[in-house]
Amino acid sequence: LTNYTTYYYVVTSVVAGVESPYSAQSSVFPVVPATYLFDNFDDGILPNNFNGEQTTFTDGRASFAFSFDSAVTHNGSPYSAKLVYDVTPTNSYGGYIEKFGGYPGYAPRDLSAYDEFHFWIRGDSATSIIAVEFADDLWHKAEARVTGITNTWQEKVIILSDIPGYGTLDWTKMRQVSFIVREYEAD
Repeated sequence: LTNYTTYYYVVTSVVAGVESPYSAQSSVFPVVPATYLFDNFDDGILPNNFNGEQTTFTDGRASFAFSFDSAVTHNGSPYSAKLVYDVTPTNSYGGYIEKFGGYPGYAPRDLSAYDEFHFWIRGDSATSIIAVEFADDLWHKAEARVTGITNTWQEKVIILSDIPGYGTLDWTKMRQVSFIVREYEAD
């Protein structure tokens, strides 16, 4: 379907080879935004704009913490998201999860109309690579590597169809996106 185009339809059913009369005519006017601001962290409160929860995770050896930062912000915003982590144990990892909706709890989100995922990031001297992992309702996962992270703010763009494993996900029922730091990818 094309955005901002009215489509009219009727329905009928067939039972035991007999077709019912047509229903009353209905219409649909699809509007999917070209972009959707998932979370800009500038209000300093949770949940995100999809009404989803945020949390951190580790493998049990790393440490990972999330907070709102008012000292280091982007483009005049009052806050940014700050992730403090330690992935020095060999092969350790940790990350930050943004769920796509249903706070509290969970509800899948249809992201099939979107082609790209944009975010702004500012790293430190210890990390120049992160993984951005998308998970659907059945926990199928696909991961993109984001490289070239520096200590200055920069916009990163992930072309969703370029993610290895993109086709294994049900983009009509997406669960969450995770930002993962791994010891073997940290500098």
